[in-house]
Amino acid sequence: MKKWREIDTALHRLEKTCTSSWTYRQCVITLLQQELSFEAYCLSAVDPHTLLSIGAVTEHNIESIHHQILKNEYLQ
Repeated sequence: MKKWREIDTALHRLEKTCTSSWTYRQCVITLLQQELSFEAYCLSAVDPHTLLSIGAVTEHNIESIHHQILKNEYLQ
């Protein structure tokens, strides 16, 4: 549990230091890769009013199927 608090603190620090949403998402991925093992990632920003994706940082293997992931998420 202590480790998750440290990650949470680091995420809040990134909110204040990153200069853009894209940079923040890249930093979040880097932070999580230090603590978790995963093979692929997709970190999307979503407009809170329309619930539509307004940009994503994706691992190259996900990029080609990203449109299908969003279609599944929002239409099915």
